[in-house]
Amino acid sequence: LTANSGAGCQRPCSGTPREGIADATRSAVKADRIDVFVQSLFCLQLPLQTDEVFDAFDRAFPKGPNPRISTLILNKLAKKRAADMSFLALSWHEVNKYELNYFHYNAAIDVCAKTSMWIKALQLFDVMLQNREELHTITFSTAITACEKGGQWEQALQLCRLMLQSRVDSNTITVSSAMAACKKGGKWEKALQLFRSIAQTGVEMDKVIFSIAISVCEKGAAWQMALELLSGMTQVGVQSDTIAFNSAISACEKAGEWQKALQLFRVMEQSDVGCDKVTFCAVVSALENRGEWEKALQVLTSLTVSMAEMDIMTLNAAISACSKGGAWEKALHLFSMAKQFKVEADAITLCSTIGACEKYGNWRQVLQILRFMVQSKYEPSTIIHNASISACEKIAKWETALQLIRVMAHSKAESSLVTLNSGTSACEKAGRWQNALIVLSVMLQDMMLPDTITFNAAISACEKSGKWEDALRLSCRCSLSCCRANLSWTPSLSVLRFALLMGSGRKPCSYSRRCHTES
Repeated sequence: LTANSGAGCQRPCSGTPREGIADATRSAVKADRIDVFVQSLFCLQLPLQTDEVFDAFDRAFPKGPNPRISTLILNKLAKKRAADMSFLALSWHEVNKYELNYFHYNAAIDVCAKTSMWIKALQLFDVMLQNREELHTITFSTAITACEKGGQWEQALQLCRLMLQSRVDSNTITVSSAMAACKKGGKWEKALQLFRSIAQTGVEMDKVIFSIAISVCEKGAAWQMALELLSGMTQVGVQSDTIAFNSAISACEKAGEWQKALQLFRVMEQSDVGCDKVTFCAVVSALENRGEWEKALQVLTSLTVSMAEMDIMTLNAAISACSKGGAWEKALHLFSMAKQFKVEADAITLCSTIGACEKYGNWRQVLQILRFMVQSKYEPSTIIHNASISACEKIAKWETALQLIRVMAHSKAESSLVTLNSGTSACEKAGRWQNALIVLSVMLQDMMLPDTITFNAAISACEKSGKWEDALRLSCRCSLSCCRANLSWTPSLSVLRFALLMGSGRKPCSYSRRCHTES
């Protein structure tokens, strides 16, 4: 109502709002001037006052309105989503004991459905039951739609049951709204039960009802039921459309049935059913879950051939499929093709590409992507920093790893235990014991509790450089820290024993070496 007031007044008001209403209401008794009267109502000042609204109706209809005119007014208010005004109009009729019929109540329930006022819709529905008003299909449909928009699946199902008991004919809107309410509430089994019960009543099942039923299966990953419904459409003479196929593919994707998803995609390609960006995204996502990167690239080829629109979610899924399948070169190529696909890389794109390169220690490519992020004014997250440092750690690029840690310290991303552990491990692999101890000291200064991985990497770096005294000191600190934190202290004591034997010049026994290796 707030959005419509003022802007909805097509005729300027002269003088005060009350005078503007008086000028308009004198001609409102004629049906062809109903629009003028309705527009004059929106000239009332907010918040609405009951006496002002009642006064406007009294001036327009001193002897009471014709029921047909009341229906026209309420329908126009419903179209403008003027809920408060509609309820006051009904109250004016009730106070003056003017005739109210099911057309009037239907219009009021309709405005409740449009504004998600499910409680008020059910109250009006109860009034109709108490007044023994005739209940029609449209009454149930609007009430169920109001419950669906309010996420009230239980009330929607109750209205459906009452509708069947009252032998009121169901229609597409009624069934689809009730099923959509169950879907929103996560009750996909209830929605399918309703679908079966309605099908037995002889209601004509069209593609809208089937599509919603299949989308409900998608919500519950019930891929077998989705496929049954898809084939059932053909059996009852309903032509499958893109929406139905997309929902079935998504159901297969969520259930991990990538082969079935790919089969449905091939059927769509060979039939008259068109594929859209939702189709390609669902298929590539199904393949991404299992790392089927080669098939994902084939689907992308079909996308470019069909001139369909590429979106960032599809590209991200394809890059992730390449990452999981070990094809980091393909992931990097897809990342470079983002501009050609006319999509803008987001944080997920960058993170997936860096993750693909990080697994195989391709630190140069990782750094190139980081530079791209800085140039594009992206702020690398902690996850992206960790993946970059991990890539350097895998090939002992300790200088680059420490440089990234220093860059991270001046960014908004917060260092984590994974970050500094990767840095310590990079120093350990390169035999840079001093730098490993520096990273360890940074952790302690930041009040971050090192774990056994941290200590063991630092101890190993000292041991490789013959710094058994530092290794011994770190082993003691590690054992104490692990005991305080209730962590596993056995590996640390194994390293402590190894360091003592190295410092004494004695040859460690096979057990000590094995314990050191395990730690």
